Amino acid sequence: MGLIATCSKDVALVGKPSRAAFLHGLIDGMRCGVLAVGSDGRIALINEIGRHALDLADHVEVGDPMNDALRPHPQLVDLLKDSFILDQLPNRAEIPLHPGRADGKTLGFTLSHIRDDQGHVTGTAMFFKDLTPIEHREEQERLQERLAAVGQMAASLAHEIRNPLASIGVSCKLVGRRLNSEGMDTDLIDKINGELARLNHTVTSCLEFVRPVALQFTNDRIEPVLQDALTIARERSQPDRLEINTRFGEGLSPLRMDVTLLRQVFENLILNAIEAMDGRGTIEIEAERVPASSSPSVPYRPAVVGRGGLPEAKEFLVVTVSDSGPGIDEDLRESIFFPFFTTKPQGSGVGLSVVRKFVDSHSGAIAVDRSQLGGARFTLRLPLITMTEEESIR
Repeated sequence: MGLIATCSKDVALVGKPSRAAFLHGLIDGMRCGVLAVGSDGRIALINEIGRHALDLADHVEVGDPMNDALRPHPQLVDLLKDSFILDQLPNRAEIPLHPGRADGKTLGFTLSHIRDDQGHVTGTAMFFKDLTPIEHREEQERLQERLAAVGQMAASLAHEIRNPLASIGVSCKLVGRRLNSEGMDTDLIDKINGELARLNHTVTSCLEFVRPVALQFTNDRIEPVLQDALTIARERSQPDRLEINTRFGEGLSPLRMDVTLLRQVFENLILNAIEAMDGRGTIEIEAERVPASSSPSVPYRPAVVGRGGLPEAKEFLVVTVSDSGPGIDEDLRESIFFPFFTTKPQGSGVGLSVVRKFVDSHSGAIAVDRSQLGGARFTLRLPLITMTEEESIR
């Protein structure tokens, strides 16, 4: 809707159409949200960025009482009401919207009085910006620091554990040979060897998780990567009765990727789906390009801006891997990406954490919810950007 009106005739956008159009463009072109209320408690002005940041419905109009228009944000209503009785208004302050909820936001704002020629307050203007993406990035940085510390500890433990495991393994083989030579039962030795192999696999997985990612970027298409991952997953799992459907949207262009890492990502997701269905069921893989959201609160859009000199992505590649298995409980959907968290009796809890690590290294995002097939649906969003000339030279 854009800028519609202001809060009094003294500052109203009246006059020549060219001047009004200029001021409309000025406010709508600002890179922050602008909201003004009159002393009568009604919405006097709002621009498109402000409407998106506040999640205001299209039916909210200039002239509506702010109590009704801003009903989902009672803290904001109280703040605007108090602004008319305060001499000093907040500057560069913050206010939470929907605190404690998954869709909660944090606004950074500045308030200013609107006065007439006699100095009387006729309205209040609020200039604000959604700080959620910034807080999201800061939290991700803090998480990366914590994971780095955990990773160093895990790597040290893994090396310390590997040496005695190797010694135990050698000893078991010697004992097994002696028992065989004497014609005695070696079932217990075989069981010990099996558990040693499982521990070695866990240690190797831990080392794989903490190992720094060495990226080899090229400009490639996603279709052959997905097809290769499907082929490898089939060969490794040898499912009984499995139906796999693929749908690739038109106009999928090459993007900046490490082919090996992304192929491993999709192998893990497909193998997890096959295991969840015991090799019997349906898997659907879809890929399409979508425009970047106009809302700055979408977490995967700002994440690529300024990281390693990457340009802002105008479009994203969205890949979904869905299955008809039992699905993942809602309260576990975030935990499954944590290192060493697993619901499988023989699982190491490293597979999906490595998947997220590889996706993060591509400035992407991954999430899981319930699919239309009844099972889990993993959604990957990757920025549709290509390598720069400087990267190609390096």
